[in-house]
Amino acid sequence: MNDSDERLDTIELSSSEQIEFDQMRTQDFLKLRQIQLYTVKQQNNYIFYFGHNAIEVATYHERLYGQKVRKLTNCHNQMMDKSLYYFPETKQTKTFRDLLKETHQFPCYVCEVARDAGQS
Repeated sequence: MNDSDERLDTIELSSSEQIEFDQMRTQDFLKLRQIQLYTVKQQNNYIFYFGHNAIEVATYHERLYGQKVRKLTNCHNQMMDKSLYYFPETKQTKTFRDLLKETHQFPCYVCEVARDAGQS
């Protein structure tokens, strides 16, 4: 293919093609992101996990906290490059992406982050 990458901006999909494309993206057909970042909102904290899927993470959370998950959010796209003040003793800042590279067993508890007092 010798087409310019700008051609991607001009491709129009039919409704059925768009539905098929969205399903392939959601199912990670190409296995580009086998591990996702999830969060559970609990009282005044967000609890973050890495896992293969939402069911796996919800089961892991229930085992750790003894509570069923009411709402589990896949926040992979929004949060992977967010920095965390993670190691106070070394004052080292890492992103979720950095932490994922260091993690080898899943599902995995990542951290808890306190919510701002003004958030609901």
